[in-house]
Amino acid sequence: MYWYLLRRIGVTRVNSLMFLVPPATALWGAAMFGEPLGVATITGIVVALAATWLATRAPTPAAGGGEPRPRHAT
Repeated sequence: MYWYLLRRIGVTRVNSLMFLVPPATALWGAAMFGEPLGVATITGIVVALAATWLATRAPTPAAGGGEPRPRHAT
């Protein structure tokens, strides 16, 4: 699946999704084994979700409204 996703969506997005492994593991441990979710764990989950969102969101256009102007030879 990793190699398929690398070809499909690119290295940046795939590697940013790897940040979701620890939160998924923490939530799975809480659901399956009754592990406590403390303040540090919840803070880590929020940080991982925010980092993943920032890395995978669509790029914004450059400031100044559009394509850079081509340079002219002098």
